[in-house]
Amino acid sequence: MAVQFTSLEHGFSLDDPERAFQFHTTPDGVALTFTDWRNIERSLTFTPVYFFSFGFCPPYPELPEASFLRVEDSERIRVLRETRMVGETELLQHFVISTNEDEWCEIVAGTFAATSRQP
Repeated sequence: MAVQFTSLEHGFSLDDPERAFQFHTTPDGVALTFTDWRNIERSLTFTPVYFFSFGFCPPYPELPEASFLRVEDSERIRVLRETRMVGETELLQHFVISTNEDEWCEIVAGTFAATSRQP
């Protein structure tokens, strides 16, 4: 069965980043930061985080690169609920973020916020 996903509007390009993905923890979750091709620092903050993975191979090869996606009917979320890691009513979203330079990040979290900063 093919992975169903929705492309999320985020207002920035994931093509040809000037600086690779960097991650750090925040008091409530995880922040993903990179510098886009216009030399603008972009940050996506996810809270609370229940699953996080980074790699150079796509977790789902059929997903498009250089995109910010939400996976629908997520198997990861189903397993988190079945194992009682999260409650049935807790809001969870499964995100996949990638560049066109083979960087992939997969996150299961409740929410996200996007910010930008000029150098």
